[in-house]
Amino acid sequence: MSAETHPQQSRRPTVSILSPVHNEETHIDEMVHSIINQTYDNWEIVFVDDGSTDGTVASIARLQKTDDRIRLVPPAGKLGKVAAFNAAYEAARGDLIVLLAGDDRLPASSLATRVSDLAHVAPSSRGLSCYKLCSFSDDRRFDDMVLPKGDHVSRSGGVLTMTRGLADALFPIPLELPSEDIWLGASAEYVAEVFVKNPVVVMEYRIHPGNSNPRGRDFPTMSESMAARHEAWRLLAESSLPLGEERRRHLENLYSAELHRRAGKVTCIFRVEGLTRAERASLASMAHPSLYRVRNRFYRLLSGLQGK
Repeated sequence: MSAETHPQQSRRPTVSILSPVHNEETHIDEMVHSIINQTYDNWEIVFVDDGSTDGTVASIARLQKTDDRIRLVPPAGKLGKVAAFNAAYEAARGDLIVLLAGDDRLPASSLATRVSDLAHVAPSSRGLSCYKLCSFSDDRRFDDMVLPKGDHVSRSGGVLTMTRGLADALFPIPLELPSEDIWLGASAEYVAEVFVKNPVVVMEYRIHPGNSNPRGRDFPTMSESMAARHEAWRLLAESSLPLGEERRRHLENLYSAELHRRAGKVTCIFRVEGLTRAERASLASMAHPSLYRVRNRFYRLLSGLQGK
């Protein structure tokens, strides 16, 4: 199916930046000012507070007074990350959808790049663009990594840009998932009618102990976190999304390998058909404490190998 295109759009598209936040008082000013400083100015930030107990809401309220493009969905207590994303999307008014955590930042040209790359796609069509991210952290192990490596692009979180038509197909995200990234990243490419890959950095990703996707913790904690996140593969394989049979089988194979990982059956992971070497290696590295230690030791070397 070919997407409807607009060679000459009559107006500039509005970019809705969805941002569920929980206890981000320390970082929220930096995040917001990275958006205010964008070279493209037709945007809105849709904040949903996910039960913060610090000054996050007060900080957003203060920022709202300085810029009416900053919006806060009325607080509804602790929702959970996925429910908060769904609430942000429901309130969004934009033609293009971007995700951004309250502790991350956008380089100044980020939105202009995304808008330009999807300028030929009508908002009602299913358009997607993907890019790279650069990490920053007080921990030297995680600082200044451009991911994924090479000329590949990521399909995760803040590097995704979706037209309204594509986002309508993928939202709401199932509430049983702990996060949005695998659900969106594993499906957006295959549901999209137009897919633009541009291997430039459009997001600066802060790695710190408070990340919802933990790093460097003990093996049981990391394994449990991964198991919950990888349930997205099963849910996508069982969904009615137009993924195609080949992609659906791949998701089923990934989930089969994930069950072997949970059971610590490393050799069984490598026997699952239809997976890439990088996919098998990533799952195997989290199947046993000794392999997890190797993964941690060579984190910088091994990170970013699964991009496409």
